[in-house]
Amino acid sequence: MILLFCFLFRPQSFRAGDNVIEHPLFYNYDRKQAEPYDGYWHFGNLLLGRFGKINNAYIKEHARVWFIKGFFIPTMLEFLLIM
Repeated sequence: MILLFCFLFRPQSFRAGDNVIEHPLFYNYDRKQAEPYDGYWHFGNLLLGRFGKINNAYIKEHARVWFIKGFFIPTMLEFLLIM
């Protein structure tokens, strides 16, 4: 299982031409979002020092979600490595 993971996701397998497909998909997704000013946008403005544009509720939600991810992702990876 781990050998398959390392084989499929090694850095040499990524090609420079992959960005040709990824960038239009990203911009199309970003353009069609119903709520473009989400937690990432507010957190980015917080990091850039644009304090007038942020909403604290979005920042708290963003921090809470990443705290939960930060706790459970290593736990799941540990279970994968044990198996």
